[in-house]
Amino acid sequence: MSKDVGIVTLDGDRKVLLQQWECVVLERQHDVVCCELYDLTDESNPVEYAEVLLSEFNTWDLPLLVEGAVFYWSLGHLRRQTGQVKRFTEFRLRRMPKLGQAKRNEITRKVKNLSGLLLGK
Repeated sequence: MSKDVGIVTLDGDRKVLLQQWECVVLERQHDVVCCELYDLTDESNPVEYAEVLLSEFNTWDLPLLVEGAVFYWSLGHLRRQTGQVKRFTEFRLRRMPKLGQAKRNEITRKVKNLSGLLLGK
């Protein structure tokens, strides 16, 4: 779910977003990921820290949980079409494309040009 979307309806079921964080992996230990949490629901809240069990993540996401990786942690209610309400928690990793050497060189060149403009060089 996106931070801008509070309610999503799927096949008659509704997901109601209550809280969402953007999380940055600080360290991965044996069975947990240590991370910084940035509150997307109320951005004036201070940074928080948490340890999340690796078992909370999809198996295919585990290799991506390295230092600096970003994931989103959403909490909310799932309201079934039948009227049943369940609390849900969802972890979704942000996937960034790998950059080739040519693209990295281009970005470095642009940063140097912009730095020169800002510094008056």
